[in-house]
Amino acid sequence: MVFDMGTMIAAFDRARHRCECTDSSCKHPGNPESCNRTGDQNLEAHHILPLYDNGPSTLENCMILCPACHDSVHGNDDWRKREV
Repeated sequence: MVFDMGTMIAAFDRARHRCECTDSSCKHPGNPESCNRTGDQNLEAHHILPLYDNGPSTLENCMILCPACHDSVHGNDDWRKREV
């Protein structure tokens, strides 16, 4: 299950419409200017505990990331095909 609209709005508001990546494996930790984002249309909702591990689609399990950070967090392991 993907995040519902209310969860997405709350997550984007919490993130102040910026990439929330802080993971040490990310190429852009804590540096949104380095992220590949130009606005909300480029940001993505990430399940911290993945759907394939029964991660819930809740605000607490949601992190807003730019596509570059989202790929980095997933280790560029073609995760997009699994979570669709």
